[in-house]
Amino acid sequence: MRTRSHWDEASQAVFFSTDGLLPFTAAFIAFTKAFQLSLIGRLARMKQITRYVPLILIVLCSCAKSDNVTPITVSESKFFITNTNASGVGIISIYKNPGGVVTDAAYTLSGSSFSPETIADFQLLDGKVYMVRSRSGLIEVASQTDFAKVQTIEYAKPIVGNIYKHMVVTNGKIFIGDRDVISGTTSQNAAFLKVATLGKTKIDSIGLVKNGPVTAIAGSSRYVYVSAGTSPQTIFVIDASTYAKVASIPISGFCTEILLDKSNNILAFYNGRVTKFSGTDYSVLKDKLIGGAIVNIENDDVKGNTAFALDKENNILYFLSNAPQPASAPYLLRSYDLNTDALELVSNQFISAETIAFDNVGKQIVLGSYDSKGVVKFLSLKGEVKAQFTTSGPPVAIRITNNFFQRNSEAIFPFHSRLLVFFPNKEWCN
Repeated sequence: MRTRSHWDEASQAVFFSTDGLLPFTAAFIAFTKAFQLSLIGRLARMKQITRYVPLILIVLCSCAKSDNVTPITVSESKFFITNTNASGVGIISIYKNPGGVVTDAAYTLSGSSFSPETIADFQLLDGKVYMVRSRSGLIEVASQTDFAKVQTIEYAKPIVGNIYKHMVVTNGKIFIGDRDVISGTTSQNAAFLKVATLGKTKIDSIGLVKNGPVTAIAGSSRYVYVSAGTSPQTIFVIDASTYAKVASIPISGFCTEILLDKSNNILAFYNGRVTKFSGTDYSVLKDKLIGGAIVNIENDDVKGNTAFALDKENNILYFLSNAPQPASAPYLLRSYDLNTDALELVSNQFISAETIAFDNVGKQIVLGSYDSKGVVKFLSLKGEVKAQFTTSGPPVAIRITNNFFQRNSEAIFPFHSRLLVFFPNKEWCN
């Protein structure tokens, strides 16, 4: 901001003008100019009060519309949280930023509340929400804009008691990790990938292992990575186009999560450790015991919660670790830098949490916890709570969309403020 001054001989006033920005209407511009002239005229006819003290101090404003309208990039983030309503039915809650608008039940699973179903897993892609139901072999598809249901896809006949499913949407297909009976003449089941191709009715099946669950899944544009079986498990690499098994990676434990880093290397989490496999030859690049907490194992299967979130741009993991007990809460928040191998405590505050995510645009950690109501907290990278909101039930999974678009800046007006200091003299006397 710059300041300039000059001496106005007619009114004997010093004008100090500052340039800034403020939107005003054309009518207000005309009003302020007329007001300036009228006020200066009235002051000029006043009798002398003193020769040495300024008579009056006035701030007047004027403005003019700028002809230079520059497009600006605007971001809008939406946070989707699966939880349940009071009847135990699966819902998705939405938090929108900027604005901080919360819609607690933006979407509710259809069906009877007498046999409530939850959302076992969900993914976001191309303006749609893909949800796999917990008790039935159904996928529900809804619009991200208004949550109108777009489609219901039946991919399998349900197996009683099999409520944990895992999904990824890639390459124009929905991949569901589930169990299915091997045949109608046997009670044996197998871990399958069920594949629904978008726009088609045919469902494909990819058999993985007998009598074991699918516990984690991730996908790139070319491959699907899925862990299956009982401990010790195998991570299968599946070609997303041909369904061929490209590789089988043995792990020495029960995998609870698979993530892909920014180079598409595979991060497998099991037994409190993370193993990083090459995304090209599947060799072990790094293996580290980080003390990650188990927040999602249920019997011999895995729920949709997660203890791990990845800042993909910087290759840093933020995760829940078990706190030394007794303590006021079960977990501590830690970070693991995949570049430097540094393992650090983010905050020494004990925390309760059900699930965790990372907002790559806002550069913040998102925690979901539950205490009579669901609470979602936004934390700085130092673990400080920046904001929070509530949901009906315990947060299970958190997904984030970040949309960027350009718009013209609204009417921008250079703002001129004038500081008028009048110095009276003898000529002002009548």
